[in-house]
Amino acid sequence: MQKLIVLFLILIYYTTPQSLAQVQCEGIYVTAADYSLGKLSYQSTHNKFCKLRVHELTRTATIKLISKDTAITLLKNNVFGYRDNQKINYRFYNNKSYEMVSNSKSIMLYKTTLLTGNKGAETIDKFFFSITTNSPLYALTIQNLKNEFANNTSFIAALDLYFKTNNELLNYDTFHKQYTLHYVYALTNKLSN
Repeated sequence: MQKLIVLFLILIYYTTPQSLAQVQCEGIYVTAADYSLGKLSYQSTHNKFCKLRVHELTRTATIKLISKDTAITLLKNNVFGYRDNQKINYRFYNNKSYEMVSNSKSIMLYKTTLLTGNKGAETIDKFFFSITTNSPLYALTIQNLKNEFANNTSFIAALDLYFKTNNELLNYDTFHKQYTLHYVYALTNKLSN
């Protein structure tokens, strides 16, 4: 019985709130290029293909687009991502969906929300980054940024100057209206050129 409880708590921990229901969907981005162009396929019009099952709980390799009379199943590794009805974009990576937090051309930021399994169903946001829209995702840490930008010595030096902890990587610069990380990256690139 204890093993079942532990297994249930582990499932809850690795489950996103989004996986517990169908997602209202505006459309699918088939490729990273489609995302960059804002080109949606299987768009939701007149209640057609208005719901999407992303199967986060079971980490299934498929998604299912559902309308009143039709269901289409697609492989996640053949689809870049989707936009929900609140205009939030998501990217699929390793059969999991990640909310796209920033639309920067330099460093893409993503998050996923996990339920902790504690009383009150508390959630924890985990943040990731990629160098381009279709490159691998890495946990957003100072060390991972240094690893991925190893050839950009001015950016690595700026990371040490501007950020003391990993949490500071998510600081938002209200004056420049962008994440400080993006500002620092752009600044170091301008200085290098």
